[in-house]
Amino acid sequence: INIRQKVEQQIAEKIPAMPVGNKTALARRAGTNVLLALMASGDERVISVCLDSPALTEAHLYKLINKAGVKPAVVRMIASHPKWALSYYIRFALIRNFYTPMGQVDQFIRAMRAPDLKDLYADPKVPTSTKPFIFREI
Repeated sequence: INIRQKVEQQIAEKIPAMPVGNKTALARRAGTNVLLALMASGDERVISVCLDSPALTEAHLYKLINKAGVKPAVVRMIASHPKWALSYYIRFALIRNFYTPMGQVDQFIRAMRAPDLKDLYADPKVPTSTKPFIFREI
């Protein structure tokens, strides 16, 4: 492990005990690993700052949305974010997530390609409440 990774790991371990002001200041400057740890804390003000960070990529968010222990606030904020809600692959991941609000899921489904809708319909990870909306679009 290089020095930067060690430092990021130490910072990530201290995040739960940090005051919100420190977390938001850190989110403005942090690297990806720290941003993901900050988002996992679930504080909406901090998540909002993290989502605007240029260090965050589509791939990082895709993994975060599909992570088993992701907080509902993280998913809702990604789904309503002006930049990330436009990404096709982020939408795909959000459709599969139980915490994505149904109004947004319905909008996302309407913008999906037919082969992807078929894959989503067959995917056991897609919530059962979402499947009728997918079926309607197919």
